Amino acid sequence: MLAQVAKELELDGEALRFSYNVFENYGNMSSPAVLFVLREILDSGRPQPGQKGMLLAFGAGFSAFAALMEFASA
Repeated sequence: MLAQVAKELELDGEALRFSYNVFENYGNMSSPAVLFVLREILDSGRPQPGQKGMLLAFGAGFSAFAALMEFASA
């Protein structure tokens, strides 16, 4: 799924490194994995105020969630 998202959105491997890290460490947790990815991003200190990101979650069957977000200052 991650490889297809990267292909369709023309993202490099670095853009999805937090997602790959979560799947490597925790396995496929279905849609809740997105919250673990968000936590890794926030813990890394990488998002700067005004940067944008997209959360995509795919659950059992054909459930999907997408959110565009903009990081704010702490």
